[in-house]
Parts: sequence; structure tokens; C-alpha cells
Amino acid sequence: MTFFRKAGRGRTKAFPSSQSRKETRNFHKGWGQRLFLFGRGRSTIGKNFGGMPVTGKLRERNYHTLAKLYYRYGTMNSGKSMDILKIANNYEEQGKSVLIFTSVVDTRHGIGKVTSRVGFQREALLLDEHMVERVKEAMPDCVVIDEAQFATTHQIDRMAEIVDQLNIPVIAYGLMTDFQGKMFEGSKRLLELADRIEEIKTVCWYCNSKARFNTRFQGEKAVFTGEQLDIGGNDKYRPLCRKCYRKEKEKSEQQNG
Repeated sequence: MTFFRKAGRGRTKAFPSSQSRKETRNFHKGWGQRLFLFGRGRSTIGKNFGGMPVTGKLRERNYHTLAKLYYRYGTMNSGKSMDILKIANNYEEQGKSVLIFTSVVDTRHGIGKVTSRVGFQREALLLDEHMVERVKEAMPDCVVIDEAQFATTHQIDRMAEIVDQLNIPVIAYGLMTDFQGKMFEGSKRLLELADRIEEIKTVCWYCNSKARFNTRFQGEKAVFTGEQLDIGGNDKYRPLCRKCYRKEKEKSEQQNG
């Protein structure tokens, strides 16, 4: 029931009666209880969840908090690998488990290793077609992906499957674009699917602006042609802001023109 009160200047404003307010509170309370029961897994025990039987560790997982697919991107030398190692350490200090996957493409420090520029290193699983099966077997508290830009569209879709079907958060780290400023396949798919996208920032090699481009160098000369994949570190790539990137590109075109 609604009654009207004069609101000034000849206007009237509608105010709900105490009975209407009580009915509204009861409605929201009822839906809150339903969502709570579903979140606790009360409606899924003994049934299929996302096409998978709810048994073992999956039965014990708390569905009240829904997992997300995160994409954290940054240029080279922005500290992505260090961030991965820090996340793993934080989870394990709390007695929780983490699975780390890395690309088979980047073998600068050996196959299946995540290595930061400051020297810290950790073993990782290879990102391949068996990723989901390994996650189902271990049922970790978190999955972290290194060098996600090298993942295929299908592999990114499987990461989303881990989040949606197993309710395990997946945090993918990678570059956004290659040395020509074009997006990688994995990065493009992550932008399409990720629940949350975050930038890891660093400064330009030449100035104090935010770096945006991974510029390839041969010695002291920037190059803008060649194969997309050419694995390297500071010996081959430098993070540049847009202004410095354009200067290097113009200089290269003048030298080659």
C-alpha cells in the first residue's frame, strides 16, 4: 500500500507504507536464503555440477564464493614472474595448494620453469592438452598461468572451464602485444573471457612514462620486422612508452628508407 505526502511547490511524492516495506524486506530475505543454500552446495550434493560428479574434494569446496578468471598483463620487465612466485608463496604459507603452468615456448631458463629477473625460480607444469585433467586430479586452491600470451584459444577456453566447472580461480599472466604492437592469440582470447583484467605497470626504458610496447632490438637498433616469436630478455627487448616507440619506429624507417 502506498500513501502520498506533499513534497513542496505543489508536488506530491509517493512513500511506501510500513506494510509495503515489510513485504519488500521479506522478499529479499527469502531470495538471500535461497542463494545462500545454493552457494553452500546444498542443491548440488549427489548431483552433477557442470557435467562432473560432485565427489571428493569438489564436494567439500565452498561454492558460496564463485571463482574468477583473471588476466594480468604487462610489458616485459614489469615483474610478472615475480608476482607469480609471490602468489604461490602466499598461498603455501597459509597451507593452501597452487598449481603453476608455463608455456612450452619460453625455454630461456629451462623447460617448465618460472624465473624472475632477480634470480628466483620455481618448477612449473607445462601448459598442454592435459591441463584440466591435472587440475581435476590435484584440486588446488588456485591455478596460475605464466606466459599466457602463448596459449591457444582452446587452452584459454579450458582455463575458463576450470573456473566455471571446478570453482577454482585462475590467474593468467602475460604480454598484451608483440614487438609490432599486435595482440597475441592468447591475449585476445583472455580479453574476451576474463572476469577481471588488470595491468601491471612499469616505466619506459628511456623516460618516466608508462611503458606500453615491447620493442625488439638488435644491439642498439630497434627492429619492427620479423617473426612474431623470438624469445629473449633485456638483450632483445625493451619496454617503451608510445612516444618513444614511435620515435624508434620513425628512426628505423628513415635508416631503412
